[in-house]
Amino acid sequence: MINYLYWALVVFIVSILLNIKIVRKQIERVSKKNSIYICVAIIFVWSFIPVFVDYIRDDKPIYYGETGEIIKVPLDWEKVDTVGEIYDDVEIEQSFYCASPLISSIGVMVNNYGRDNNGTLKVELYDKDTEELLDYWDINLDKITETDYIKLSIHRMTGLEGFERTYIIRIFSNDSVKGNAVTVLQTSDRIDNAELKINGKETDKNLVFYVLGSSFIKESESIRIWIALVICVGACFIYRKIGGEDGRFNREFESE
Repeated sequence: MINYLYWALVVFIVSILLNIKIVRKQIERVSKKNSIYICVAIIFVWSFIPVFVDYIRDDKPIYYGETGEIIKVPLDWEKVDTVGEIYDDVEIEQSFYCASPLISSIGVMVNNYGRDNNGTLKVELYDKDTEELLDYWDINLDKITETDYIKLSIHRMTGLEGFERTYIIRIFSNDSVKGNAVTVLQTSDRIDNAELKINGKETDKNLVFYVLGSSFIKESESIRIWIALVICVGACFIYRKIGGEDGRFNREFESE
C-alpha cells in the first residue's frame, strides 16, 4: 500500500509541475463547468496510477526465470531414518538458507508407518530473522498413504521473494497421539547453511526436503521507472489536451 501510494504521488506531482502554467491559466480562465470537467479528468487519471504502480512494484514481478529445484537434500536410503512419530509436544524445525529470488513451493518426505492415521499435520514456514509467519499448511493424516514427498505450494500467487533469506520449516501436530501419527524422514547427508532441530535440540542431520523456485529474475528497477514515466507522459498529454492553450475546453470557453 505504501509503495504504490508513494509512486502515485511522485508521478502526480511531477505531472503537475510540468504543467504548472497550464494549471494556473485554467484556474484564471475557464468557467466553473469546465473546471469541474478538468478535475474529474485529473481524478480519473490519479485513480488508475496506483493500480499500475501496485502491479509493477509490489505483488506482480515483471518476469522471473523458469521454476525448478533450487534446493534439494540428497536421498540415499542407506542414510535415511525417521525422526519419530509427530504427536503432541513434538516439534520439528528445519532451517535453510535461500539466495534465490523466488520460492514457489517446498516439499517434505513423510511416512505413515504403513498404517491409517487420523489427525492433522501442521507445517509452517517462517522467516528466521524476523520470525514472521510466511505461510502454513494443514495436512490430513489420512491423505498420507505412503512414503513420499508432500508438495506444499506457496499460497501467494507470486510466491515468496527470497533474496538471501533464511527460512524455518516448522512441523508439529496438536491432535495426533502416539500410535496414530506420521513422521518425516531425516538423513545424515547435509547441505550448507541448514540445520535440523527436534524439540529445540540441534542434530547433525537434515530433513529430506526440497525447495522449488526461480534461480534468477528478469526484473529491474529501470523497467519500473520506465513504466512510471510512461504513465507520467500520459498524464501530461491529458493535461495539455484538456487544459492547454489549444485545448478543447479553452476553445469552447473562447467561443462562448
